[in-house]
Amino acid sequence: MEFAFGTSLAEMTRGTTVHDRRLEIRWMHKPQELSWCQILFVSRSEQKRYNQALDAVRGRMVLTVGETPEFLAAGGIMSFCSQQERFNLT
Repeated sequence: MEFAFGTSLAEMTRGTTVHDRRLEIRWMHKPQELSWCQILFVSRSEQKRYNQALDAVRGRMVLTVGETPEFLAAGGIMSFCSQQERFNLT
């Protein structure tokens, strides 16, 4: 099963506002583009660049979320994984 959390999150939050602020999901391609984010989701496909993404937000108040156990080992805060068609948080 392919775990496409980022795409699902973008679809689920489309048009959503919280305290009059619109939620916005963006796909970033360069570490310097990460400076504005409050929550950073790093997909499985970026596994080789975990350290680069985490270094870009180090020292800032950014919630870092991935989808592999290796993301936690690299210094990420939370990781989603799928087991038997269910999403789990580790």
